[in-house]
Amino acid sequence: MISLILLIFCLIVFGILIVLFIANHQRNKGKFNKPHWTLLLSLFFQVLLFVMFFTTQLEKITEALADVLWWGTVMCGCIFGVMNFKKNIYLSTITVMISFALAGLMLLMLGITSM
Repeated sequence: MISLILLIFCLIVFGILIVLFIANHQRNKGKFNKPHWTLLLSLFFQVLLFVMFFTTQLEKITEALADVLWWGTVMCGCIFGVMNFKKNIYLSTITVMISFALAGLMLLMLGITSM
């Protein structure tokens, strides 16, 4: 039941972000702002985490360190994505969406391993 509510919540947030993305794109077609370094660093860690997950490199480090790295990356991505949303909506939207995807993937892994 909780996973269904979480899935619905993530879909609603994803839909809201897409609507905001499209609305801002229609308003500022020719304007592109340089992204902040924290946003780029957060995006780098998110992509690195995805690569480490799918190449099974996360298995080689301890579970506690992997959890801290995972949730730290998710939280930083959400925080920096929301902080820089007005300056660069495109990269911020991508960063927030990847953060939600990483959080969903971790919750899915926790659900599978607890069965």
